[in-house]
Amino acid sequence: MVQSAESSPSDPIENPVWTFGDFLLITLGFAGFLLVAAFVAFAIAVGAGRSPDSNLTILLAVIAQTIAYLATLVMIRRAIRHRSTALHRYLTFLSALRWNPPRRPLLFAGLGVVLATFIILSDKFLPMPQHVPFEEAFKTLSTAYVTSLFGIFVAPLCEEIYFRGLMYPVLVRAFRRVGATLAVAISVTITAVLFALLHGDQLGYAWTPLLIIFGVGVILAFVRAHTRSLAASWLVHVSYNTTLLVVIFVQTGAFRHLG
Repeated sequence: MVQSAESSPSDPIENPVWTFGDFLLITLGFAGFLLVAAFVAFAIAVGAGRSPDSNLTILLAVIAQTIAYLATLVMIRRAIRHRSTALHRYLTFLSALRWNPPRRPLLFAGLGVVLATFIILSDKFLPMPQHVPFEEAFKTLSTAYVTSLFGIFVAPLCEEIYFRGLMYPVLVRAFRRVGATLAVAISVTITAVLFALLHGDQLGYAWTPLLIIFGVGVILAFVRAHTRSLAASWLVHVSYNTTLLVVIFVQTGAFRHLG
């Protein structure tokens, strides 16, 4: 049973069925999946005689990251089922994560568009690096399409489930003794920092793009906190990514004029 989200929750304190220990184990598994997937993709590419920035290497890296993300979702689902008691048996995987579809989905989709537009415009005023590793994914038509599909269909869902679905509520509960408001503020900040660091390698750990991703993470976590709806933050996230990718698509003539 998935409930509809309310726009202004009266109690910001969370009480997920999983424990902080479960979260740590899943995080270790997530990191392990990413490392193994990256190593296997690199080994296959090198074995095929390709360079680290070749078309095949990038495609394998995206596929490997997708597998790592999906494996992490399986771990989260198993943890939820393991910790569910008779009282929680009616909960589905998504309802346990507070998916709660919002009553005004277009509002959150529009927020993602506005956020992406602001980021695009701010690029003209902020000291951005000349080149970041992520741009390599848009050097060829095949890698551009695969990366775009990953950025729209895989990354927003998996990252929201991990950061705002799994991590955020368990952090709020861990910090509840300092008071509800401060617990939410600390949890929003921690999830945003770790969300930015996850994208650090793609951005060459340049401080300006990382600061932007941190800001995006804060907004996504705040949406999740305010609405008690993971679906709401997912809508913002997928709309944000889609807007950025559509702009690139248009600017490059359907990825036909890549730099």
